[in-house]
Amino acid sequence: MEYSSLYYGQIKTQVNQICSFFNDDKDSLSFLRFVSSLLFNLKLEEIDEILTDGYDDLGADVIYFNINEDEMEFDLEIIQGKYNKNSCDKGNFNSEIGEEVINKFKNIFDYFFGNLTSNDFVNGEIKNKKIEYNDLIEKNYTLNKINFYVSHLGTKISERSMEVWDRWVEPNHFRDNINLINLGLIDIYKLYDESRTLTIDEKVTFYGKFFEFSTPDVKGFVSTINGKDLVDLFEKYGNKLFQKNIRYSLGENLINKKIIQSATDDEKRDKFWFLNNGITIVCKKYTKTNPNPENMTLDLKNFQVVNGAQTTTSLKKALEKIGNIDQVKVVAKVFQAEDDLAEMITDSTNSQNPVTKRDLRSNDEIQKLMGEDIRDLGYYYQRKRNQFIQESDKNKIIDNYDFAQRFYSFFREKPAEARNKKAQIFSNETIYTSIFNSNLNANFIIFTHKSFLNLLSSLRELKLKHKRNEIQVNSEIVEISQRAKFHLFFAFKVFFEKSGLTITSNDFLENEEYINKFQDLDLVINFLNIINESTDELLEDSTNKVKIFQKSDLAIKIKEKVSIEEE
Repeated sequence: MEYSSLYYGQIKTQVNQICSFFNDDKDSLSFLRFVSSLLFNLKLEEIDEILTDGYDDLGADVIYFNINEDEMEFDLEIIQGKYNKNSCDKGNFNSEIGEEVINKFKNIFDYFFGNLTSNDFVNGEIKNKKIEYNDLIEKNYTLNKINFYVSHLGTKISERSMEVWDRWVEPNHFRDNINLINLGLIDIYKLYDESRTLTIDEKVTFYGKFFEFSTPDVKGFVSTINGKDLVDLFEKYGNKLFQKNIRYSLGENLINKKIIQSATDDEKRDKFWFLNNGITIVCKKYTKTNPNPENMTLDLKNFQVVNGAQTTTSLKKALEKIGNIDQVKVVAKVFQAEDDLAEMITDSTNSQNPVTKRDLRSNDEIQKLMGEDIRDLGYYYQRKRNQFIQESDKNKIIDNYDFAQRFYSFFREKPAEARNKKAQIFSNETIYTSIFNSNLNANFIIFTHKSFLNLLSSLRELKLKHKRNEIQVNSEIVEISQRAKFHLFFAFKVFFEKSGLTITSNDFLENEEYINKFQDLDLVINFLNIINESTDELLEDSTNKVKIFQKSDLAIKIKEKVSIEEE
């Protein structure tokens, strides 16, 4: 049965809702927000900072630096979007992407790495992304992958376009690090479907003998699963099958290539069980459905593959390549465990996903206490990525990483550090304890969360009114607004204190009047002008505004100027 019209209907509904919420002039912009949030697991309000769509964008509608702070490396993610809804409205879901998209990717690649050096016909957002890229390289971050995404409502990239791509990428010295990724209608719908829930219940058959071991806290089952059955599960559930805070490779890296080679080699295929590390499954509960000593079927409740994403996706590619992987058998471990223990199993068994500093802190007593206090007030305190992905009201989810950044910029007067040293928040003991200590309570967290969301709303309103010529402001403050958001948040703190308010008191933190101040567009514009003036004063011939936002001197300047403005 053809479901394309149903998939399109759900995607269109989401795009229309986003368009209405953000007051976007074009639904194509809302489409970019939608796809970016799914692809990079970003909140919708964070997308503004990575949007580059507009005149002279060289074909890059979104540029995102996907940074792995622990490994000091990053992926350069570039999206070219085509919201071809007119074709879909007419029932045509089979459109293909032409070679003009490939040429656009070549343009942005040349701007970052090649011969396109002129800035005359490049918009400000693209220029700033190039500066950000250079800054990462200067800080000794390593570029890992360049991922070009073609996002559209059709089916695929045309064969002619792929020929153009292959001719360009083959002699390119980056070729082993460049991926061209098609995101058509079905691909986008799958991403959307995967984002809505993590719960999977399934009966899975394991072959041959099995072994069980249990303690009062956990029960384990070890056996063998057919490679084809594993691929079938992936075909059915997609990336939802995998534990969400595990990252797995797009494209064929060295590990994936070895797995594919083992599964497709006639001499190695029947030895796959011995050559591969196997997969690990964690579930809430498993029940044996038959008394047999062999070929056991387990009824798995709320399960995920927490280790084995690369094995699974590589077996799918092997099946596509040779058409039959019946000889491939995979070692499978199944653990029945509650959440905290399941997280420990996930972290310790996944060699592809080193435990992050945030993960190590997630079970700190202060983190657990904050989670309980926040829950009592109707919010969800997220200690680990995607912990509450199933919750429909995303504004009720307070991510501890986001909170810590915002708190550090506002209450600790460190906006530059909050923006540029995010990874140190959970790894540096001094920074961590300056935020997470016995003085912290739910009121601080909720105030920080609600006021920052209001601030982001004000920045969107400013950008939209400026674009529509409904407000006359210096265009420079609109250009720096997203980069300046932590400094702007800090400026409000200075304003409140100059007004004689005690910002740590419950009377202040619980007062909606003060939280709503962050939606005062006149104040926002005033503070952005101060920030812009301060960056100009700190600007030197050898630097640029992007780097000024990394300096602690900027906060000092802002504090002086806000004080003068309000006296």
